[in-house]
Amino acid sequence: MAKQTKKQKPFIGEIATYAKDIKLFSGYMNYLKNPDKVLDLNCGGDISRYDDIGRDSHVAGVLRTRTLSVIGKEWDVLPGTENVAGAGRSAEKEAQRIADFTKKVFLDFPFDAARRAILRGGVLKGYAVSEILWDYSEGDIWIQKMLHRGQHRFVFTMQNELRMLTPNNMITGEEVPAEKFQVFTFGDEAETPYGVGLGREIYWPWWFKKNGIKFWLVFCDKFGMPTPHGKYPPGTPKDKQDELLSACNALQTDSAVITPDTINIELLEAARQGSIDTYESLCNFMNSEISKSVLGQTLTTEIGDKGSYAASNTHNDVRADIEKADADTLCEYLNRQVVRWLVDYNFGVQKYYPKMWIDCEPPEDLERRSRIDKTIFVDMGYRPVDAAEYIQETYGVEVNPEPVGLNGLNGSNSSSRFAENIVETGLKPVSTARVFTPDQQAIDNAIDALKPEDLQTQIEGVLNPVIKMVQDGEDYNVILEKLAEVFPLMDDKALEEMLARAIFVGEVWGKLNAGRG
Repeated sequence: MAKQTKKQKPFIGEIATYAKDIKLFSGYMNYLKNPDKVLDLNCGGDISRYDDIGRDSHVAGVLRTRTLSVIGKEWDVLPGTENVAGAGRSAEKEAQRIADFTKKVFLDFPFDAARRAILRGGVLKGYAVSEILWDYSEGDIWIQKMLHRGQHRFVFTMQNELRMLTPNNMITGEEVPAEKFQVFTFGDEAETPYGVGLGREIYWPWWFKKNGIKFWLVFCDKFGMPTPHGKYPPGTPKDKQDELLSACNALQTDSAVITPDTINIELLEAARQGSIDTYESLCNFMNSEISKSVLGQTLTTEIGDKGSYAASNTHNDVRADIEKADADTLCEYLNRQVVRWLVDYNFGVQKYYPKMWIDCEPPEDLERRSRIDKTIFVDMGYRPVDAAEYIQETYGVEVNPEPVGLNGLNGSNSSSRFAENIVETGLKPVSTARVFTPDQQAIDNAIDALKPEDLQTQIEGVLNPVIKMVQDGEDYNVILEKLAEVFPLMDDKALEEMLARAIFVGEVWGKLNAGRG
């Protein structure tokens, strides 16, 4: 028997704390500095300066797009026992009751408005703080509001504790009550509760664009209207010079001026070099850089009617990744804080806590699904067990629960084609066996009693060419047109009956031959 060695235990605890970070340590003030260097060096440490960035029309637009892409999704509160094996029926029932209560609380206050402020502010600045206004009524604790509070009003301690700056304590801030403020942190490199907002990334593109527009306006003012140039001969008295200057200034607004005939006025245009589109190109480039940072792409905001469909899909996929990441982050912090607090207040400490969930899955392409359904249910002759229920759930259309007819031939390769289609589309069929009506079953029973030689005379002659067209896979309407050319005296009804008879005989012949093989 092998000798058992003593198991080693890992070190429990945190070593690389904020207090030991030489870049974050703030002396003996016991508060944590925001590590954002752009904020520190270019904004004087005032995070509210990022609000100026958010007021830019392009920045506001892409931030709104990113925020509303999450807010517009459906959300739900799932019971804590979801996907937990062996929780027990009693625990599942209680977990569902708690989840239903939690969902009702979030539906009863302006939750979308609260989430919008959280996402927009957090994405731009790195973190967001919301104050929860609790309400007590009928023995339950409810949420009345979640109000967004300016990030500049808060700091964090070395122990990751939130403190609020007040006029009486403007450095380290005052302690806040527990379970009162919901804190969200965003950013891929977030080592502190301040997070890493996109303001750090888009500050310089925004700054260059802002100053580029300023110089662009100067350019337009200088080159948009020629400068009046008045000339006077040497020795002109001062009052005459003033008169000339007044006349030149009047050219900016008036359509006509009066000057002595001894004075000459010309329109002077400044010489310029380079393209007049330089400033516009600069601003467009900076907008493109901002779009890349906020949306992860530029195509859907800037390409207009240019570009390929494949490129558009690729860029939308990138946006979908960011959208899901934002939704997951939002749910993670909600579940960890306000959802847990709400449950503890009303039900006490639980083993299974409900989870907020946002559905970011793309909607199903119903047009593609309908083509698949046509292939399986019409062309191949298969059908769902409850066709009416399937149509209502899949397409949202109310239909009468009438039996679905069977179309198409039962060719020798129908089963393999059906299986291949299932693998390709990922559909799960109710059954690979055909479901027949009583009339169809009676027909099949009759077929089983027939012999191949009994159908020989039916196949020969007039039906044989028709069956050949069917077996070749020609379209139903095309076959009817060809029959109308061959039998011009037959009406449409007679032609359809002939084709139906050919299809029936061909199917019976195929079944009998398959049985003999």
